[in-house]
Amino acid sequence: MPIEKEELKTMLGDFKTKVEDAIALKTKEVSDSSAKEIKDLNDKLVIAEKALKELQEQSKKSFGLPGVELEKEKFNWSKYFVGLFKNYQASISAIDASAAKNYWDTEAAFESKVCKDYSSSDGSSGGVLVPPQIYQGDVIDTVYANVAIQKMPVMRFTGLKGDMPIPVDQGNLTAYHVGETEAPAKTESTFKLEWVRPKKIGVYVRVSERLLYQTNNAIEMIVKTKMTLDAAVKMSYGLTAGKGSESEPKGILQDYSRMTGTKTISTNGRRWSIDDLAAQKMALASANELRDSATYGTIMHPNVLWGMLRERTEMYSSQAAAKQAFKLPQILIDQASIQNALKLSIEATTQIPLSTCGTSSTCSKVITGDWSKFAVATFRDPIFRISREATDSTGRSALLNDEVFMVMFLEYDGLCTRPSSFCGFDGAETLESNW
Repeated sequence: MPIEKEELKTMLGDFKTKVEDAIALKTKEVSDSSAKEIKDLNDKLVIAEKALKELQEQSKKSFGLPGVELEKEKFNWSKYFVGLFKNYQASISAIDASAAKNYWDTEAAFESKVCKDYSSSDGSSGGVLVPPQIYQGDVIDTVYANVAIQKMPVMRFTGLKGDMPIPVDQGNLTAYHVGETEAPAKTESTFKLEWVRPKKIGVYVRVSERLLYQTNNAIEMIVKTKMTLDAAVKMSYGLTAGKGSESEPKGILQDYSRMTGTKTISTNGRRWSIDDLAAQKMALASANELRDSATYGTIMHPNVLWGMLRERTEMYSSQAAAKQAFKLPQILIDQASIQNALKLSIEATTQIPLSTCGTSSTCSKVITGDWSKFAVATFRDPIFRISREATDSTGRSALLNDEVFMVMFLEYDGLCTRPSSFCGFDGAETLESNW
Protein backbone atom coordinates (compact mmCIF):
# COMPACT_ATOMS: atom_id res chain seq x y z
CA MET A 1 0.00 0.00 0.00
CA PRO A 2 1.55 3.37 -1.02
CA ILE A 3 2.43 5.84 1.71
CA GLU A 4 0.26 8.93 1.34
CA LYS A 5 1.37 12.51 1.75
CA GLU A 6 -0.73 12.98 4.89
CA GLU A 7 0.96 9.98 6.48
CA LEU A 8 4.37 11.53 5.71
CA LYS A 9 3.25 14.72 7.43
CA THR A 10 2.16 12.72 10.46
CA MET A 11 5.50 10.93 10.59
CA LEU A 12 7.43 14.17 10.34
CA GLY A 13 5.21 15.77 12.97
CA ASP A 14 5.81 12.92 15.42
CA PHE A 15 9.52 13.03 14.84
CA LYS A 16 9.73 16.85 15.11
CA THR A 17 7.76 16.78 18.35
CA LYS A 18 10.22 14.35 19.92
CA VAL A 19 13.19 16.39 18.74
CA GLU A 20 11.68 19.68 19.90
CA ASP A 21 10.93 18.22 23.32
CA ALA A 22 14.53 17.09 23.62
CA ILE A 23 15.79 20.53 22.49
CA ALA A 24 13.56 22.26 25.05
CA LEU A 25 14.93 19.98 27.76
CA LYS A 26 18.53 20.65 26.80
CA THR A 27 17.99 24.43 26.42
CA LYS A 28 17.47 24.65 30.19
CA GLU A 29 21.01 23.40 30.66
CA VAL A 30 23.66 26.07 30.20
CA SER A 31 26.79 24.22 29.14
CA ASP A 32 28.96 23.59 26.11
CA SER A 33 27.89 19.95 26.02
CA SER A 34 24.17 20.78 25.97
CA ALA A 35 24.73 23.34 23.21
CA LYS A 36 26.50 20.68 21.17
CA GLU A 37 23.67 18.20 21.74
CA ILE A 38 21.09 20.81 20.65
CA LYS A 39 23.08 21.35 17.45
CA ASP A 40 23.22 17.57 16.89
CA LEU A 41 19.45 17.32 17.39
CA ASN A 42 18.80 20.11 14.89
CA ASP A 43 21.10 18.36 12.40
CA LYS A 44 19.12 15.15 12.94
CA LEU A 45 15.90 17.04 12.25
CA VAL A 46 17.24 18.43 8.95
CA ILE A 47 18.38 14.95 7.89
CA ALA A 48 14.99 13.48 8.80
CA GLU A 49 13.14 16.09 6.74
CA LYS A 50 15.35 15.38 3.74
CA ALA A 51 14.94 11.62 4.15
CA LEU A 52 11.15 11.91 4.36
CA LYS A 53 11.03 13.98 1.19
CA GLU A 54 13.02 11.31 -0.62
CA LEU A 55 10.75 8.67 0.93
CA GLN A 56 7.73 10.45 -0.51
CA GLU A 57 9.22 10.11 -4.01
CA GLN A 58 9.99 6.43 -3.49
CA SER A 59 6.81 5.47 -1.66
CA LYS A 60 5.34 3.70 -4.68
CA LYS A 61 8.39 1.50 -5.17
CA SER A 62 8.73 -2.09 -3.95
CA PHE A 63 9.70 -2.50 -0.32
CA GLY A 64 12.47 -4.85 -1.40
CA LEU A 65 12.56 -7.36 1.46
CA PRO A 66 11.64 -11.01 0.85
CA GLY A 67 8.63 -12.06 2.89
CA VAL A 68 7.70 -8.47 3.77
CA GLU A 69 6.06 -7.51 0.47
CA LEU A 70 2.82 -9.27 1.46
CA GLU A 71 2.69 -7.49 4.81
CA LYS A 72 3.86 -4.02 3.78
CA GLU A 73 0.87 -2.28 5.27
CA LYS A 74 1.91 -3.53 8.71
CA PHE A 75 5.14 -1.55 8.56
CA ASN A 76 4.77 1.90 10.11
CA TRP A 77 7.49 4.37 9.15
CA SER A 78 6.42 6.74 11.92
CA LYS A 79 7.08 4.09 14.59
CA TYR A 80 10.36 3.26 12.90
CA PHE A 81 11.66 6.86 12.95
CA VAL A 82 10.49 7.36 16.55
CA GLY A 83 12.39 4.21 17.46
CA LEU A 84 15.53 5.52 15.78
CA PHE A 85 15.19 8.75 17.71
CA LYS A 86 14.84 6.85 20.99
CA ASN A 87 18.00 4.94 20.12
CA TYR A 88 19.74 8.26 19.63
CA GLN A 89 18.42 9.58 22.96
CA ALA A 90 19.71 6.44 24.69
CA SER A 91 23.15 6.87 23.06
CA ILE A 92 23.50 10.36 24.64
CA SER A 93 21.97 9.21 27.96
CA ALA A 94 18.88 11.42 27.53
CA ILE A 95 16.76 8.37 28.31
CA ASP A 96 17.56 4.97 29.77
CA ALA A 97 18.51 2.27 27.26
CA SER A 98 15.76 0.05 28.64
CA ALA A 99 13.15 2.64 27.59
CA ALA A 100 14.33 2.46 23.96
CA LYS A 101 14.35 -1.33 24.08
CA ASN A 102 10.89 -1.41 25.61
CA TYR A 103 9.56 0.83 22.80
CA TRP A 104 10.89 -1.54 20.11
CA ASP A 105 9.60 -4.61 21.99
CA THR A 106 6.09 -3.29 22.61
CA GLU A 107 5.09 -0.45 20.26
CA ALA A 108 7.25 -1.25 17.23
CA ALA A 109 7.76 -5.01 17.46
CA PHE A 110 7.10 -5.66 13.76
CA GLU A 111 9.36 -2.79 12.64
CA SER A 112 12.08 -4.07 14.95
CA LYS A 113 11.83 -7.59 13.55
CA VAL A 114 12.16 -6.32 9.97
CA CYS A 115 14.87 -3.71 10.45
CA LYS A 116 17.06 -4.78 13.37
CA ASP A 117 20.20 -5.64 11.40
CA TYR A 118 17.80 -7.10 8.82
CA SER A 119 18.58 -10.43 10.41
CA SER A 120 17.36 -11.09 13.96
CA SER A 121 14.60 -13.58 14.53
CA ASP A 122 13.27 -15.83 17.24
CA GLY A 123 11.93 -19.37 17.45
CA SER A 124 13.26 -22.82 18.13
CA SER A 125 13.80 -23.42 14.43
CA GLY A 126 15.84 -20.25 14.05
CA GLY A 127 12.98 -18.25 12.56
CA VAL A 128 13.26 -16.34 9.31
CA LEU A 129 16.50 -16.48 7.32
CA VAL A 130 18.53 -13.36 6.64
CA PRO A 131 17.38 -11.77 3.34
CA PRO A 132 20.31 -12.55 0.98
CA GLN A 133 20.43 -9.19 -0.77
CA ILE A 134 20.57 -7.23 2.50
CA TYR A 135 22.93 -8.53 5.20
CA GLN A 136 24.07 -11.74 3.52
CA GLY A 137 25.62 -9.84 0.62
CA ASP A 138 28.24 -8.46 3.00
CA VAL A 139 28.72 -11.87 4.60
CA ILE A 140 29.18 -13.60 1.25
CA ASP A 141 31.74 -11.02 0.18
CA THR A 142 33.61 -11.34 3.47
CA VAL A 143 33.77 -15.14 3.31
CA TYR A 144 34.91 -15.38 -0.29
CA ALA A 145 37.32 -12.44 -0.03
CA ASN A 146 39.23 -14.32 2.69
CA VAL A 147 39.61 -17.59 0.75
CA ALA A 148 42.83 -17.59 -1.30
CA ILE A 149 41.60 -19.93 -4.04
CA GLN A 150 38.32 -18.01 -4.37
CA LYS A 151 40.37 -14.95 -5.30
CA MET A 152 41.84 -16.86 -8.24
CA PRO A 153 40.05 -16.96 -11.65
CA VAL A 154 38.53 -20.37 -10.88
CA MET A 155 35.64 -22.00 -12.75
CA ARG A 156 32.56 -21.05 -10.69
CA PHE A 157 29.19 -22.78 -10.35
CA THR A 158 26.77 -20.86 -8.15
CA GLY A 159 23.31 -21.49 -6.77
CA LEU A 160 23.36 -25.25 -7.37
CA LYS A 161 20.43 -27.23 -5.96
CA GLY A 162 21.99 -30.69 -6.00
CA ASP A 163 24.85 -32.91 -7.18
CA MET A 164 26.44 -32.06 -10.53
CA PRO A 165 28.87 -34.10 -12.67
CA ILE A 166 32.02 -32.40 -13.98
CA PRO A 167 34.37 -33.95 -16.58
CA VAL A 168 37.97 -34.25 -15.38
CA ASP A 169 40.79 -34.30 -17.96
CA GLN A 170 43.54 -36.73 -16.92
CA GLY A 171 45.87 -36.65 -19.90
CA ASN A 172 46.60 -35.51 -23.45
CA LEU A 173 45.44 -36.68 -26.85
CA THR A 174 47.94 -37.21 -29.68
CA ALA A 175 47.84 -35.39 -33.02
CA TYR A 176 49.54 -36.71 -36.21
CA HIS A 177 50.61 -35.46 -39.61
CA VAL A 178 48.81 -37.66 -42.10
CA GLY A 179 48.78 -38.14 -45.81
CA GLU A 180 46.00 -37.12 -48.17
CA THR A 181 44.07 -40.34 -47.71
CA GLU A 182 45.68 -41.57 -44.50
CA ALA A 183 43.72 -41.89 -41.23
CA PRO A 184 45.24 -40.70 -37.94
CA ALA A 185 45.99 -43.32 -35.29
CA LYS A 186 43.39 -43.79 -32.60
CA THR A 187 43.95 -41.94 -29.32
CA GLU A 188 42.15 -43.05 -26.17
CA SER A 189 40.25 -40.43 -24.20
CA THR A 190 41.39 -39.96 -20.62
CA PHE A 191 38.34 -38.11 -19.34
CA LYS A 192 36.29 -39.25 -16.37
CA LEU A 193 33.36 -37.82 -14.45
CA GLU A 194 33.70 -36.40 -10.95
CA TRP A 195 30.77 -35.15 -8.91
CA VAL A 196 30.49 -31.95 -6.92
CA ARG A 197 28.25 -32.49 -3.90
CA PRO A 198 27.33 -30.14 -1.03
CA LYS A 199 29.98 -30.02 1.70
CA LYS A 200 28.63 -28.14 4.71
CA ILE A 201 30.48 -25.75 7.03
CA GLY A 202 28.76 -24.84 10.29
CA VAL A 203 29.65 -22.35 13.04
CA TYR A 204 27.75 -22.27 16.35
CA VAL A 205 28.12 -19.62 19.08
CA ARG A 206 26.24 -18.87 22.33
CA VAL A 207 25.94 -15.27 23.49
CA SER A 208 24.40 -14.18 26.79
CA GLU A 209 21.40 -11.84 26.71
CA ARG A 210 23.11 -9.66 29.32
CA LEU A 211 26.09 -9.11 27.01
CA LEU A 212 23.76 -8.21 24.14
CA TYR A 213 21.88 -5.75 26.35
CA GLN A 214 25.00 -4.15 27.83
CA THR A 215 26.56 -3.64 24.40
CA ASN A 216 23.32 -2.40 22.81
CA ASN A 217 23.47 -5.46 20.51
CA ALA A 218 26.88 -4.41 19.10
CA ILE A 219 28.34 -7.75 20.18
CA GLU A 220 25.94 -9.46 17.75
CA MET A 221 27.64 -7.89 14.75
CA ILE A 222 31.11 -8.60 16.19
CA VAL A 223 30.24 -12.27 16.67
CA LYS A 224 28.76 -12.55 13.18
CA THR A 225 31.93 -11.08 11.67
CA LYS A 226 34.09 -13.53 13.63
CA MET A 227 31.88 -16.45 12.54
CA THR A 228 32.23 -15.31 8.94
CA LEU A 229 36.03 -15.16 9.12
CA ASP A 230 36.23 -18.57 10.82
CA ALA A 231 34.05 -20.05 8.07
CA ALA A 232 36.38 -18.50 5.47
CA VAL A 233 39.39 -20.23 7.07
CA LYS A 234 37.61 -23.60 7.01
CA MET A 235 36.54 -23.09 3.39
CA SER A 236 40.12 -22.21 2.47
CA TYR A 237 41.27 -25.45 4.10
CA GLY A 238 38.67 -27.47 2.17
CA LEU A 239 39.64 -26.06 -1.24
CA THR A 240 43.37 -26.26 -0.48
CA ALA A 241 43.95 -29.43 1.53
CA GLY A 242 40.52 -31.10 1.87
CA LYS A 243 40.66 -34.91 1.84
CA GLY A 244 37.87 -35.47 -0.68
CA SER A 245 35.64 -37.30 1.81
CA GLU A 246 31.87 -37.19 2.18
CA SER A 247 32.20 -34.07 4.34
CA GLU A 248 35.26 -32.38 2.76
CA PRO A 249 36.02 -31.22 -0.80
CA LYS A 250 38.98 -32.63 -2.70
CA GLY A 251 41.51 -29.85 -2.23
CA ILE A 252 44.07 -28.92 -4.88
CA LEU A 253 46.87 -30.59 -2.87
CA GLN A 254 45.22 -34.01 -3.24
CA ASP A 255 46.23 -33.90 -6.92
CA TYR A 256 49.86 -32.97 -6.18
CA SER A 257 51.29 -36.27 -7.47
CA ARG A 258 49.56 -35.76 -10.85
CA MET A 259 50.79 -32.19 -11.35
CA THR A 260 53.45 -31.20 -13.87
CA GLY A 261 57.14 -31.04 -12.89
CA THR A 262 56.74 -31.73 -9.18
CA LYS A 263 60.00 -31.65 -7.23
CA THR A 264 61.62 -30.64 -3.95
CA ILE A 265 63.62 -27.45 -4.45
CA SER A 266 66.27 -28.41 -1.88
CA THR A 267 67.03 -31.58 0.09
CA ASN A 268 66.52 -29.87 3.43
CA GLY A 269 64.32 -27.04 2.20
CA ARG A 270 65.28 -23.40 1.67
CA ARG A 271 63.96 -19.90 1.25
CA TRP A 272 61.60 -19.51 -1.72
CA SER A 273 62.58 -17.04 -4.45
CA ILE A 274 61.17 -15.52 -7.61
CA ASP A 275 63.40 -17.91 -9.58
CA ASP A 276 61.33 -20.79 -8.23
CA LEU A 277 58.14 -19.15 -9.50
CA ALA A 278 59.73 -18.71 -12.92
CA ALA A 279 60.86 -22.36 -12.83
CA GLN A 280 57.27 -23.47 -12.23
CA LYS A 281 56.00 -21.56 -15.24
CA MET A 282 58.93 -22.91 -17.26
CA ALA A 283 57.97 -26.47 -16.25
CA LEU A 284 54.40 -25.85 -17.44
CA ALA A 285 55.69 -24.38 -20.72
CA SER A 286 57.99 -27.38 -21.30
CA ALA A 287 55.01 -29.72 -20.89
CA ASN A 288 52.84 -27.67 -23.28
CA GLU A 289 50.60 -26.73 -20.36
CA LEU A 290 51.24 -22.97 -20.49
CA ARG A 291 48.59 -20.92 -22.28
CA ASP A 292 48.48 -17.24 -23.14
CA SER A 293 45.76 -16.32 -20.66
CA ALA A 294 45.23 -14.30 -17.50
CA THR A 295 44.12 -17.33 -15.46
CA TYR A 296 47.47 -18.27 -13.91
CA GLY A 297 48.21 -17.87 -10.24
CA THR A 298 50.17 -19.18 -7.27
CA ILE A 299 49.14 -20.11 -3.75
CA MET A 300 51.71 -20.39 -0.99
CA HIS A 301 52.08 -20.18 2.79
CA PRO A 302 52.24 -16.56 4.07
CA ASN A 303 55.71 -17.15 5.54
CA VAL A 304 56.94 -18.35 2.17
CA LEU A 305 55.52 -15.24 0.48
CA TRP A 306 57.07 -12.82 2.96
CA GLY A 307 60.37 -14.65 2.81
CA MET A 308 60.40 -14.05 -0.95
CA LEU A 309 59.32 -10.41 -0.61
CA ARG A 310 62.10 -9.71 1.90
CA GLU A 311 64.80 -10.76 -0.55
CA ARG A 312 66.79 -7.58 -1.23
CA THR A 313 68.17 -7.43 -4.76
CA GLU A 314 67.48 -4.98 -7.55
CA MET A 315 67.15 -7.88 -9.99
CA TYR A 316 64.37 -9.50 -7.95
CA SER A 317 66.40 -12.71 -8.27
CA SER A 318 68.41 -14.99 -5.99
CA GLN A 319 70.87 -15.32 -8.89
CA ALA A 320 72.02 -11.71 -8.46
CA ALA A 321 74.79 -12.68 -6.04
CA ALA A 322 76.06 -15.45 -8.30
CA LYS A 323 76.20 -13.05 -11.26
CA GLN A 324 77.85 -10.36 -9.08
CA ALA A 325 75.09 -7.94 -9.96
CA PHE A 326 74.97 -4.49 -8.38
CA LYS A 327 72.78 -4.63 -5.27
CA LEU A 328 70.60 -2.03 -3.53
CA PRO A 329 70.22 -3.57 -0.04
CA GLN A 330 67.39 -1.26 1.05
CA ILE A 331 65.01 -2.13 -1.79
CA LEU A 332 62.43 -4.84 -1.10
CA ILE A 333 60.87 -7.00 -3.75
CA ASP A 334 57.50 -5.65 -4.78
CA GLN A 335 54.70 -8.23 -5.10
CA ALA A 336 52.94 -6.31 -7.87
CA SER A 337 56.16 -6.22 -9.89
CA ILE A 338 56.56 -10.00 -9.55
CA GLN A 339 52.96 -10.58 -10.62
CA ASN A 340 53.34 -8.29 -13.62
CA ALA A 341 56.67 -9.79 -14.65
CA LEU A 342 55.52 -13.41 -14.45
CA LYS A 343 51.91 -12.74 -15.47
CA LEU A 344 50.27 -14.49 -12.53
CA SER A 345 48.40 -13.72 -9.32
CA ILE A 346 49.91 -14.57 -5.93
CA GLU A 347 47.77 -15.41 -2.89
CA ALA A 348 48.75 -16.70 0.55
CA THR A 349 46.91 -19.12 2.83
CA THR A 350 47.82 -20.67 6.17
CA GLN A 351 45.87 -23.78 5.14
CA ILE A 352 48.77 -25.25 3.16
CA PRO A 353 50.08 -27.83 5.66
CA LEU A 354 53.73 -28.05 6.64
CA SER A 355 55.81 -30.87 5.17
CA THR A 356 59.12 -32.53 6.05
CA CYS A 357 62.09 -32.23 3.68
CA GLY A 358 65.30 -33.81 4.95
CA THR A 359 66.18 -32.25 8.28
CA SER A 360 63.44 -29.58 8.12
CA SER A 361 59.89 -30.25 9.26
CA THR A 362 58.72 -26.68 8.55
CA CYS A 363 58.60 -26.69 4.75
CA SER A 364 55.49 -26.36 2.59
CA LYS A 365 54.35 -26.77 -0.98
CA VAL A 366 53.79 -23.99 -3.54
CA ILE A 367 51.26 -24.50 -6.34
CA THR A 368 51.27 -22.53 -9.61
CA GLY A 369 48.93 -23.14 -12.50
CA ASP A 370 45.89 -22.36 -14.60
CA TRP A 371 43.08 -21.82 -12.08
CA SER A 372 40.39 -21.98 -14.74
CA LYS A 373 41.02 -25.73 -14.42
CA PHE A 374 39.82 -25.73 -10.80
CA ALA A 375 36.06 -25.75 -10.14
CA VAL A 376 34.36 -24.22 -7.11
CA ALA A 377 30.65 -24.90 -6.62
CA THR A 378 28.38 -23.15 -4.12
CA PHE A 379 25.06 -24.73 -3.22
CA ARG A 380 23.93 -22.45 -0.42
CA ASP A 381 25.52 -19.11 0.33
CA PRO A 382 26.26 -18.23 3.98
CA ILE A 383 23.12 -17.94 6.11
CA PHE A 384 22.55 -17.05 9.75
CA ARG A 385 19.91 -18.30 12.15
CA ILE A 386 19.30 -16.90 15.62
CA SER A 387 17.22 -18.45 18.39
CA ARG A 388 16.38 -17.63 22.00
CA GLU A 389 14.44 -20.88 22.53
CA ALA A 390 16.47 -23.68 20.96
CA THR A 391 18.21 -26.53 22.80
CA ASP A 392 21.58 -27.73 21.46
CA SER A 393 22.97 -31.28 21.26
CA THR A 394 24.36 -31.06 24.81
CA GLY A 395 20.90 -30.31 26.20
CA ARG A 396 21.70 -26.66 26.92
CA SER A 397 18.64 -24.43 26.55
CA ALA A 398 18.90 -20.87 25.23
CA LEU A 399 15.64 -19.98 27.01
CA LEU A 400 16.60 -21.40 30.42
CA ASN A 401 20.14 -20.03 30.31
CA ASP A 402 19.11 -16.55 29.09
CA GLU A 403 21.23 -16.88 25.96
CA VAL A 404 21.02 -16.38 22.21
CA PHE A 405 22.15 -19.24 19.98
CA MET A 406 23.75 -18.08 16.72
CA VAL A 407 24.54 -20.51 13.90
CA MET A 408 25.94 -20.05 10.41
CA PHE A 409 25.96 -22.53 7.53
CA LEU A 410 27.31 -22.62 3.98
CA GLU A 411 27.53 -25.42 1.41
CA TYR A 412 30.20 -25.71 -1.28
CA ASP A 413 32.55 -28.12 -3.06
CA GLY A 414 35.66 -27.98 -5.21
CA LEU A 415 37.82 -30.14 -7.45
CA CYS A 416 40.62 -29.89 -10.00
CA THR A 417 39.52 -30.63 -13.58
CA ARG A 418 43.05 -30.95 -15.05
CA PRO A 419 45.90 -31.57 -12.55
CA SER A 420 48.58 -31.36 -15.27
CA SER A 421 47.73 -27.66 -15.68
CA PHE A 422 49.37 -27.09 -12.30
CA CYS A 423 52.99 -27.32 -11.16
CA GLY A 424 53.87 -28.11 -7.56
CA PHE A 425 57.18 -27.62 -5.74
CA ASP A 426 57.91 -28.77 -2.18
CA GLY A 427 60.64 -27.59 0.20
CA ALA A 428 59.67 -23.92 0.58
CA GLU A 429 60.91 -23.08 4.07
CA THR A 430 58.43 -21.31 6.37
CA LEU A 431 60.75 -20.85 9.38
CA GLU A 432 62.67 -17.60 9.26
CA SER A 433 65.65 -18.97 11.17
CA ASN A 434 66.16 -21.57 8.40
CA TRP A 435 66.27 -19.08 5.51
